[in-house]
Amino acid sequence: MKLKRFLPCSGRAFGCLVLVAGLLVPTPCGAAARVAEELGGHVRQAEETGRVLQQVLGPMPAVASAPFFGLAVLSGVGLLADTETARTSQNPLVRGVCDSVMVQRAKRYTSVPLFLLLCGLTLLTYLASSGKIHGVVGKMLRAGEAGTVTPVYALLALGAFTGTAALSEPPKVAQMGFGLPSAFLLALGVGLGLGAMMMTRLAFDVLIWLTPVPLIDLVFETLKKVVSIGIFILCLISPALAAALALVLLVVSLLVYGWAMRVVGFAFRIVLRPWLARLVPSLRSGLLDDRLAARYGSGKKVQLAVPATALAFPGARKRQSGALVLTEEGLAFSTTSWLGRVRSRPVVQAEKPLRLQRGLLWIELQAPRPDSPRPHRLALPRTIAADYDRLCHLLGAEDGGSTGGARMLQKLGDKLGDLRGTKVPGRVTA
Repeated sequence: MKLKRFLPCSGRAFGCLVLVAGLLVPTPCGAAARVAEELGGHVRQAEETGRVLQQVLGPMPAVASAPFFGLAVLSGVGLLADTETARTSQNPLVRGVCDSVMVQRAKRYTSVPLFLLLCGLTLLTYLASSGKIHGVVGKMLRAGEAGTVTPVYALLALGAFTGTAALSEPPKVAQMGFGLPSAFLLALGVGLGLGAMMMTRLAFDVLIWLTPVPLIDLVFETLKKVVSIGIFILCLISPALAAALALVLLVVSLLVYGWAMRVVGFAFRIVLRPWLARLVPSLRSGLLDDRLAARYGSGKKVQLAVPATALAFPGARKRQSGALVLTEEGLAFSTTSWLGRVRSRPVVQAEKPLRLQRGLLWIELQAPRPDSPRPHRLALPRTIAADYDRLCHLLGAEDGGSTGGARMLQKLGDKLGDLRGTKVPGRVTA
């Protein structure tokens, strides 16, 4: 019995002795040096990978907040980093800026004319987006700005990732660094993430623009520039903290991406449609849009098919885009899901008739509810204002007159007409 109890313990002791002996056996110097070199290369590559990711992700919120301004800052810093003073400086902050991978990539493409061009575009978008009236042009410029800066920053990130891959031999890159496929996927992810952040920022731009408060657009545009500068400073002080902040904002942007898409879609499909129709004549579709009729008509005889957005409608999210369609089966608000599935929601008419009102930026259709004083509401583009009377006839709706800013402008026109001794045609109804 004692021998049986001793055997397991002796077996464990023998295993430990063998392990210790194996560690004490002298290893060839060449193999040990090779293993140490490979481990050191892995450690250096891991550190370089983290540093590059921090320096690519950190400036993303600043660029998303003010795209042209963000590129102008990178371009200007690249020009300064290419001077003799910056190259020979021993200041840790200056060395950190000069060694940043994004600054290194920007140095390759920047020039004084490009820097001045970016500064001019920054000033142009700032002035165009700092008011209500010229904000119409500003929102169009903002969309073009986002579509231009996003791929540019993604290409800079791709250069930064592939530049990191060149620091190591191919076997080490495959194990710890960025190969070309992984660098391309990372750059694509950076572009998509930056696009989501810009879409969220553009949605807030639209909401601020639609808010009837004087000077709020100017304050918001100035605040975005201040925030952008603050994030760039944070990137210099603590790249890790700036990267963490970027990841948090990226997650938030992805969570609210659907809401942002609805807000921006409402702006461009309804509010800005009259101005866009001057550039794209096909947007002047009248009361029967052939594409909407083909998509939502389902083979029925379509009498009315116009773009519409839900302001308050059962079964639809606020500012969800769709179409107001009238067939022999009745009036419906039709939408399309992400998967292309068409859903039609009937516009239920109570005892009271439908009501149409002309606003400053859109035409509103109101469907009274028997169970609530608040009606269902749909927004229609003002491109159909020329067919307003015919629209009332098709829907059997009463004319609710003008409302909001349109009502104030019409009253002002009536007063000016009285001062001139001529009455402006038309009257304001409640």
